[in-house]
Amino acid sequence: MGILIPGGDANRIKKRQVITTSGTWTAPQKLLYASIEVDAIGGGQNGTGTQNSDGKRFKGTIPVTPGQVLTVLIGAAASGPGPAGDTSIGTAVAKGSASEGFLLGGLNIDGTAYYGRGSQATNGAVVVEWWEAVS
Repeated sequence: MGILIPGGDANRIKKRQVITTSGTWTAPQKLLYASIEVDAIGGGQNGTGTQNSDGKRFKGTIPVTPGQVLTVLIGAAASGPGPAGDTSIGTAVAKGSASEGFLLGGLNIDGTAYYGRGSQATNGAVVVEWWEAVS
């Protein structure tokens, strides 16, 4: 359900996970702080004609404790006039596209993939970042 990318200093390491499928995410036992950074985007909508709409975005922090299990729901893309699905992790919610014509550009993860993009009718995604103690 994603990849981990380390970065940090001698006493701690910053980790990152990209989540593109629904399921759960468990806060690591070595979590240093009582929150995680979340960047989430809802599903995109490929509308009629040239009317496309990207999913809405949530970017911020949410409280967690070590070992806490968070439910992850990834918003499905939509084609035509129907709304796209919401993306969520814990208390953070990024709404799926509900109407044609709202363009944000989707969520670009590491310059390789767009999620929640209306013109491509892509599903949502979540990026989670946190600090862990180095053993």
